[in-house]
Amino acid sequence: MDTNYKQDSLFPIKPAVFESDDWTTPQHVFDALQIYFDLDPACPVDGPRFTPCKSFFSSQHDGLRSDWHGTVFINPPFSNAQPWMQRFLEHGDGIALTLVSKSKWCDKLFAQAGAMLLLPSSFRFVEGPIYMPCALWALGQSNADALTHSGLGCVR
Repeated sequence: MDTNYKQDSLFPIKPAVFESDDWTTPQHVFDALQIYFDLDPACPVDGPRFTPCKSFFSSQHDGLRSDWHGTVFINPPFSNAQPWMQRFLEHGDGIALTLVSKSKWCDKLFAQAGAMLLLPSSFRFVEGPIYMPCALWALGQSNADALTHSGLGCVR
């Protein structure tokens, strides 16, 4: 523990600071979804760690501007999720894991998604908790069904 951090503060544990936009989706999410995706368009440079997918794009391939195909799984860079979520909505087939925020793209997802699953407050990425609510969003009936049957939480 950082000795400069005040133990008597409201939050006695110093929040983690991450210098990367890569928040790895844990294996148990994919195990619960039971989907083999065609594409992960927003992978870390070294490829998908757990995403069961046929192909992927990383920042080296510019997944935002590359051609998307089939059923996608996307966990976008949270520092700039808007263009990724717009592209996801246009593509119309897949599952996205995002922060829940007060944004136009989140409002559009809420209106257009076939299903939404608010992840429990105990949800953690591989790198740790992110301290903001996260959700899985499904576009397409088979993806909505996967959320419904996943057992990861309540689906709307």
